[in-house]
This record gives sequence, structure tokens and C-alpha cells, in this order.
Amino acid sequence: MMIMKLNKSKLFASLVTAMALVGCSDGKDGKPGEDGTPGTGDDTVISASVLTVAVSEAAFVDSKLSVTFNAEDQLGNPLVGILDVRTTVAKLVPDAQTSGADWSSYLRKATDISQDQYPDVANVSLPTSEKGGTLVDNLDGSYQYTFEADLLNSVDPISGAPIVWDESLTHRLGLEIRKSSNYPVANTSFDWVPAGGEVSHFRQIVAVESCNNCHTELAFHGGNRVDTDNCVTCHNPDAFDPISGESLDFKIMVHKLHQGIDLPTLAHEGNKYSLFLRDGQKEKVFAENDGIWVLNNKGTIDGINYPQDIRNCTSCHADEADLALNPNLSGTITPEGGNWKSIPSVATCSSCHDNIAFNDAMMAAKPNSIEHIMFPAADDTCLSCHGDGFGNSVENMHTVAALGKKSAGIDYGVKFEVTQLVATSSTAYDVHVLVTQDGKGIALTDPYLQFKNSVRLLLNWDNGVGFETHVAKNTPNSFELDKNPNCRNGASVGDIICHWDTALDININNAEPLISGDILTTFISSGVCVNSSNERVSCEENNAQEKISAPSTVMNNFFDAATLSYNPDFELKLAANFDKCDSCHEQVIQHDSRRSDDPTQCKACHNANRFTRSPADSPRDGGSSDLKFEVHKIHSNHRFVDAENAFVMVGRNEFYSAPISDCAQCHDDAQIDLPLAQNSRASITRAPTTSLSDGNNLVRDGAVYTSPIAIVCTSCHLSVGPGLIGSDGNIVTDADGSTLLTRDLSSNGLGYDNGEFPQVAVSITAEEKSMINHMIINGGAVFGASSQEAASGSESCAVCHSIGSISGVDKVHGQFN
Repeated sequence: MMIMKLNKSKLFASLVTAMALVGCSDGKDGKPGEDGTPGTGDDTVISASVLTVAVSEAAFVDSKLSVTFNAEDQLGNPLVGILDVRTTVAKLVPDAQTSGADWSSYLRKATDISQDQYPDVANVSLPTSEKGGTLVDNLDGSYQYTFEADLLNSVDPISGAPIVWDESLTHRLGLEIRKSSNYPVANTSFDWVPAGGEVSHFRQIVAVESCNNCHTELAFHGGNRVDTDNCVTCHNPDAFDPISGESLDFKIMVHKLHQGIDLPTLAHEGNKYSLFLRDGQKEKVFAENDGIWVLNNKGTIDGINYPQDIRNCTSCHADEADLALNPNLSGTITPEGGNWKSIPSVATCSSCHDNIAFNDAMMAAKPNSIEHIMFPAADDTCLSCHGDGFGNSVENMHTVAALGKKSAGIDYGVKFEVTQLVATSSTAYDVHVLVTQDGKGIALTDPYLQFKNSVRLLLNWDNGVGFETHVAKNTPNSFELDKNPNCRNGASVGDIICHWDTALDININNAEPLISGDILTTFISSGVCVNSSNERVSCEENNAQEKISAPSTVMNNFFDAATLSYNPDFELKLAANFDKCDSCHEQVIQHDSRRSDDPTQCKACHNANRFTRSPADSPRDGGSSDLKFEVHKIHSNHRFVDAENAFVMVGRNEFYSAPISDCAQCHDDAQIDLPLAQNSRASITRAPTTSLSDGNNLVRDGAVYTSPIAIVCTSCHLSVGPGLIGSDGNIVTDADGSTLLTRDLSSNGLGYDNGEFPQVAVSITAEEKSMINHMIINGGAVFGASSQEAASGSESCAVCHSIGSISGVDKVHGQFN
């Protein structure tokens, strides 16, 4: 048995003394002693790749709370040698107004705010954890931790008021094993009633498994807090940030974080949602309207962008009834997971609806707020209007509405489909489109169709390695069904025939006849518009703030290019598991639902041959619109949020919810191996000259290409677009020797001004330069190539970085543990 007071200097001294005593001897063996008691065997271990801990008992010994717990490795072997633990303890206090309950911590500390920096901010008392107790390692995988704090006589450090130990209530013990070189972090909790008897009152609303659908492994406070059951023991209703005034209550803070850029108060310029860390030493801004234009759909509002419909409450907390309503539910069922709809409160509602004042105090704090319709409203009145059975019940206004929006387009019954291709010459086809509603042909005059009279037919060709061209509004393979002069009405209502000549696109088989491969037919801008109650509204009569878009049914059909017969067996080659996208996004819909929720449409445009049109007076950013670059770059934006010339796809401060190195969040094992199994072509990374004046011109003269693996790696590891890197690994320059400029969307505040992007000179760090040199010299990567062929076939990255190799992507990205 080893007893440790958790003080590292004392622990080190005791270990040195013990080692010295082992060395003491007079050189002679003594007489054999009596047989000892049986040992614990040799099944104990001192290291683990996965650590599991479980508390078996919490009881008072000599007026101090003592906790017994066990630790095991990934194989169930007892683990010895745990050195560093943290503990929390809280009671579950009933709330008479809501009929719910909240946790209240016994352990509290006073903040230490600098009065010089914040002279008007008073220190407050906040819940905390303990680390100064005594830890006993029984050397058999079991441990005992005895609190240093006198929990029976706790007092608030600011007010001096007693924190009453109420043994009749449910209590929760939070245990945190801090990570070391021998084992990872582990959290667990233990609920019990100190007075004895079974626990009969619970508060288990959110399971961390639901969080980890998006976050992979939730990890805060240095990566040692990884379980929401522990989080709530400190993030109590009375916890708040004294500088920003924002609540640290778990339910309020988490709702606000996820609402992010959609917080209503951000409509006013100058407003933000932020928290101050380490007693005010650092401010963390999560969402802000700073008046600077951002390349996202919120204009000057920047920050966390929740990746699905925020009304889908069951993604985070759900009960059995929620599962019955939505069998595809991704969240984990918990005993009190339905509290969100049955126990509403001012605190939870105002966390998302933060522009609503429910009482005088809230109106005084935010004078621009809107009074609740029942102002003043208290917790015990919420269910009288928003309870089960009411039209505007919490459930109807949130999850039911979200699910209804998801299915609105399908319920509308409109379907777009290409039924056949008829050859009219060796390179031209009549494409027969059928538009139906509930199986009956309809005209395109319906006011509820997305962007009325702008539904577009898209066509592309895949000869076995991916789509060969890209699509813009008026390219030869894109047809607005009721406006394009090459489209005409057929013999029946709903029949539309569009004439497509591949000879007009040099990129499709060099404008020669198609004798192999497959032709894709699909549609965009084919959704319907609904309001917040999922009632159909005219897309043209309602602006983006008043409508919600939902995709209609689109058939993505492939036809054999040689026979023009429908090919139901065509396999779209994806380098990601599209189903995994839904673990975060629930339903992937981009471009305001002008695109449906199918990857076929994404790749029809976003392939290796797509380039982004730029204004004539704007420089090229050096990025690619190929999915293998663009999706990675969107998700990794946060890595370069402070870089002066960062290439940013969506916004200046886009957050990603999981570790960016966790490939498994989006990919299956084979999809991350090298060499690339899918989407293995070099990509255009700097737009051709023709794109500067005419986005409908598909000629690629002057385009710059980057080799395929380099495209993928630089999307996360390089702050600038790879197209701005020359063949020698240096930043390319204009003819006069000047460094190319890139538009700046980074968080340094330049932003967007009068329709023009401010420009900054391109630069890279020494570390990035070293990485590029390694890629070129060791990996055969190609930058700055003038053709796809010149950027292909030379990469040897797989020698060192294939799965199982010495520096395999599985190892350097921490996969498959």
C-alpha cells in the first residue's frame, strides 16, 4: 500500500527515502520467515492506453469524506501508480418553480480579478475542485481518496455563509484522473445519498456520447475534463463570469456556445458572446458582430456556426419518446433527456432566445431586449403555454419543426428526374427531364419552388477517374430549365427537353464523341421555401431571414455513355463516409439548400478540375474548389485564425468541434491510407486567366495544378493556398517580381470594404517552408505545375506515411487506438 498526500515535492522525497532503505544491508541473509499472505498476483499493470475508473463507495471517516475507486487498463487489468486526481462534490437541490433540480457545489473558491485591470469588477465565489487530499494506492488497482476539505462545515469564501451539508439529498462525486505519460485522462462520477438508501432523484440529461458524435472526445480545462456528468458539478446555476457577466451554468453556457453566430443579440453591431479565462487574463470570443464583413451567410457576424438546425434539441438530449418520433436519432437516450420539453425555464429559454426579456431584471441588463408576450414571466408559468398538447409546445416549436423542415421538400411531393438521353449527333443529346408532383407532371410555374423558375439541370462526364469538368451558371453543361434557349417543353406537362452538345466543352473528352464512361444528370436550386412553422411560402416574396429552405427530391441518374442506357450500378467514388457527415450535420445541405443532401451534386461541381472565378481586379487565392481541399480547409480554418494572410474558405473564425487530426470523424480506414484510393487526381489550385473575366468559360489555359496528396496535406497544414507555392517551394511572384497578394479574411480585422477584399502580401512561416521542402524533396510533391499530367504520378509519400509505416497517417494522426 502506498499513501500519498498529493504534494509532488513530498512525494518525491518519500520515494527517494524508500529507495535508499532498500539498499541498506549487512551482507548476510537472515533466517527464513513465516509464509506471508497471498499477494495480488502479477496481473497489475503500470500503464494503459485506455483507462477506466469506477467509484464503489463514498463515506465519512473521521468527519472527512473518503472515496474508494478502482482503475483498469483497456484489457481489464488492475492499474497501479495513479498519482494525480481531482475531485468535486455537489448536491442535487430541488427547484420548486420548475419541478426540476440543479446541482450545487460544496467546494468553492474566490476569483482573483486584477483590480488595476478591472477596477469595477468585484471578486465572486465559484465552484471548484479539490486536489489536496490524501490518496492511498492499495497496489491492487484499488485506491482511496480522502478529502482535505471539511465538507460538513463548508463556507462560501466571499460571503462566509455556510454551505449546508444535506445528507437527505442526492449527491454526486466527480473524479478526474489526470493524464500522465503512463495513462490517459479518465473521468467518472458517483451518485449516492449520504443518509443511506437508494438514489431516487436524478439529473442525467446529457450523455457525453451524444457530445462526442461531433466532438470525438470532449476535452476542456487542459484536456482533463471529458465527461459532462462531471462538468455539471461545477457549472452550477449560481456560477457566472464576473467580467463579462455571462452565466457559467452548464445549460446556459452550452446553449449559447452552440447557438453561436445565431444568437439574436448579435444582430446589433458591437455585441458579442465571450468569456474571460484565468481570472480575466484572457478573453475568449465565441461569437461577435464587429461590423467587419465575413465570408459566411451572417454578414458581419463571426464565430461558432452550429452545423445543423439548432432546433433539433434531441441531438444532445433525448428520451424514449424522442426516439419514437425520430428513429434515426443520433443522440443517446438518458433518464431525464426529455426535460428540455417538459421542464422549461427562463434560464434555458433565454440562453438561445437571448434578445427576449422575461422580467424587469433582464430588461434592465439588456435594454434593447424584447419583452416576452407574457411579461413578466416566471418559470412556473412556462408550461401553461408551452406544455405538451399546445400548438406552440416546446417540442412542436423545436424538434417537430426541425424534422418537419427536413422533410418539407419531400412531403411537397415534387421530383426532378432525367428519364432518358437521346443522341442527336455524335456529340449532342436531347436530355429528357420530367418534373412531377405526387407522380403527376407539373409546370415550373409553382410559386413555392426554390428561387422560382431557376431550377437547373447539371450534366457531367466520368470516365473512371472522376468528373471531367465543372459547372457554373451558364456553362454548356448547365441549364436553367425555363430560361435556357436550349430547353423546350415536351409533349406532356412536366416534360422538358434540353439540348446538350459536349463539343462545346473541350474538357469533356477533348470535345470528341463519348464512347466510354458515364454521364451524370442531376439538378440544383430545386428546393421549396417554408416559414418557421413549415408552411410553404414564396421564395421570391420572402428574404433569407424569413424563410427556411428544404430540398425537394432529386434523382441523381447515371447513363452509360456508349449505350445511353440507365446505369443503376454506377459507384460514386468518395474519399469520405458521407453518413459520418450526418453525425454532426444531421443533414448536409449547402448553398441555402439550392443543393440537395447528396454527395453526387457536391462532386458534380467540386472536383479536381473546378476553379473559382475571381473578379478581374482580384488576385487568385491559390486554393482549390476540389472537395478534398475545400472540405478540409473549411474544417481546419481555426488553425490559422490569427495568420495575417490565412486562406480562409468560409469565415475568419470558423470553429471545428473535433480534433482536426481525427480523420476517423469523417473517413473510414481505407479512405485515409496512402496513396489516395479515391479522388487521386491533381487539382487546379490557381485559376486560369480566362476565369478572371468570364466565369462561364471552361478553357483552362494558365491554370496551375498541385499534386493530389500535397493538396490534401496543405489543406490543414498550410496557412496560404498551395497554388501560391511555386515548383521550387517558394512563394510565386508576378512578372515584375512582386509577391502575389491574397485577399484577407483572417481575424486581424481587415475584412471586407465596399465590395473589395483588402489584400496582403503572401508569406509563410519557417516551419511551413520546411514542410514544403520535405514534401517536394522526400515526397515528390509537385507545386506550380502547368498541367494535370505534370502534377501527377511523382508522389512517394506512401513510403513513410501509409498506414502501418513508421510515420503512417494512422500514427501521426492518432488513429485506430
